[in-house]
Order: sequence, then C-alpha cells, then structure tokens
Amino acid sequence: MRYNMRMGLGLMALVLLAACGQAGLTPERPKRPTVQATLAPPAGPGAPGAEGEGAALLQRMREAFEACSGAEAEGKAYSEGHFKAGAQVTELRRSTYRTKMIWVKPRKIRGEILETDNFLVGGAKMVTLDGKKVRVKGAGVLGLLPLTLDAGADLLSSNRRHKFNEQTPDAISERLLGTHARWTVAGRGTVAGTAVVYVEVVGVPRLDKEIERELVAVDPNAPALRGVTMWAKGKKVVEVTFTKFRWNPKANADAFEL
Repeated sequence: MRYNMRMGLGLMALVLLAACGQAGLTPERPKRPTVQATLAPPAGPGAPGAEGEGAALLQRMREAFEACSGAEAEGKAYSEGHFKAGAQVTELRRSTYRTKMIWVKPRKIRGEILETDNFLVGGAKMVTLDGKKVRVKGAGVLGLLPLTLDAGADLLSSNRRHKFNEQTPDAISERLLGTHARWTVAGRGTVAGTAVVYVEVVGVPRLDKEIERELVAVDPNAPALRGVTMWAKGKKVVEVTFTKFRWNPKANADAFEL
C-alpha cells in the first residue's frame, strides 16, 4: 500500500514546539480554526517604548527556553500554499488541524492530529527521537504500514514547502531567538482567553521567500508562545493558536513509542 502522508501538526513552534507538514490531499471546503485573538495593528511597532519592551520580552523567552526541559501543548493551525509533497502545483492548497504535541530536549517529539477535515490523517501520530528520522503512523488501516522518513523529506513538508527539520524546537529557537533576532511590540490582545503581547519579529530569515511579515503572540507572565501568524503579499497564509500550553512536560516512559 502506498499513500501520501504529510503529517499535519500545524506550526506548533516558536521557541517551544515543532510542526510538520500537511496531509497529501486537500480537505474539501477547509475552514480556518476559530481563534480567540485580537491581531495587532500593523502600525503598532512605532509606539513609544515598543522596541525596548520587545527586547526585554525576547530576553525572557530566551531564558525560559534555555531553562526548560521541554514543553507540551495543544493548538489549532491553518496554512495555505501551492505545494504538494514538495512539488509546486497550480491550485491553492489549504490545511486546517487541531493537534497535540510533546517535546523533550533536545529533539524528542511526539505529535498527534486530534481533529482535521481530512479523514486520511485524522488520528495520525508521529514520533522522532533525534530530529533526523521521523516515524509516522496513520489511523485505522493506514497504521498497518507506518513510515520512517528523513526529517528533511518532501513528504513531510507543508503546503508552503516548509520542512519538518526547519521547524523543530531547536531550529525554531535558533531562528527566532538568535543573536540577529529583534522583537518590537506591535500591540496587545487575547488568545484563547489569555492576555498576550504581540511582537513583530525582524532580522531573521523567513521559512519561505514569500513571507514578508511574522507576528507572534506571547504570554508575558509565563512567558510562553500563544500564537504565530505569517503574511505573504499582504495576505495571512499561516495562523497558529496554542489553546493549551505548559513547560516541562511529565512524559510517560512509552510516550515516544509508536
């Protein structure tokens, strides 16, 4: 049996989590996830004190990431793009998922698709112990033939051709929390009932050349990531919300087995 499985875990990332790609088939009439958030206005970064506050929050997030043993979260993710299994296609492909993720340093990751419009990948799971090899197991009869893939395989890339190994927690933290990253406060709002600060991230490479703006929602009290949004050509093409989150998960001994 051969099937096209691109594991959909959204973009459960920034300094915490990882995201795989989306399913090989586009769901019919995909719907964006219900996100309880107030997006920051584009003009926000110019507000007095925005750069200083952003720099302080960035430093706190760096420290939180360095101190933690890992994290676990549930989230909703929407993305759109013109790629299927790494190949460019003419149709616009959309993906919507609700997922659960456990990450333990340095690169142990377990993900599960809790809900999706695509029946082929609902209930699917993935595990990696080293961030290099990824074990993917579908639900139902698809689980009879689990796959082991390289983390950089096209089959694991998203509909924007974002690679799995570009979105693991260590890769994401290096990109968005590194020495070249700059955070500027762009506004405030709420995500899933949690008060957040929206920060514009600049000075870092984007996951694809079309991305022109990247905004993250941070719970300043945790501190923890609660959302990430990306724009291309003035259009929102990636939107992720973390509805549940906690640092330092207590994973069972068999959590990373499939």
